[in-house]
Amino acid sequence: MPKIFYHTATDEAIGAYNATEEKAASLTPPPGSTDTSLTGIGTAGELILTLITPANEPNEAGAWPSDVQVDIDIPSMDSTLEYGFKTIGNADGGFARVSADGSTEVAIVEQVEDPFATPGLKTCTFPALPAGDVTDRGVAVLGARKTFGHGNDGMNYRADGDGLISGGWAGGVPAGPIGVVLGTTTQASSVLTSIVTVLALTMTNNSEIV
Repeated sequence: MPKIFYHTATDEAIGAYNATEEKAASLTPPPGSTDTSLTGIGTAGELILTLITPANEPNEAGAWPSDVQVDIDIPSMDSTLEYGFKTIGNADGGFARVSADGSTEVAIVEQVEDPFATPGLKTCTFPALPAGDVTDRGVAVLGARKTFGHGNDGMNYRADGDGLISGGWAGGVPAGPIGVVLGTTTQASSVLTSIVTVLALTMTNNSEIV
């Protein structure tokens, strides 16, 4: 079954990055809706937000072998900004696998989409992450920069249940039809009922032999 981690407004500092705001991602949606102000964004580019999965999650060395998806809710922003989970100026953003204590980046991939320049709920997709240690955690790292003008700009990030991290398979097995393996042939779920019935009848008949 895939796991979904919801963005929260709960602070959780990690050592691998030095972002303006560092937050936790949770297995349960946050209560209500909370906006966090992300300020001090200049033309050089800044890491403005990290969202890290809980300790010992997703609890699989090979997690996220398929495309990762991060949905980020930006309700408002200055019009001269661009942002995304990728390298933007000096901000090396992306979706990363980090060590259990969050101090070391193990691997990182960047979103496929171009940087965003408008507010709203945005969907970001990423290539697969290489396998690591079972205790590794995932972290979404958001970069942004001011595209022109003087001074710094800002934006708001919202934790309300719409922002999430998903993709890959916790446990390594995607959801699908139940099957029974007989020799080298896998029987689909449509055949399962018949197999169980035949086995039940066989056991019943054998028990009546004297």
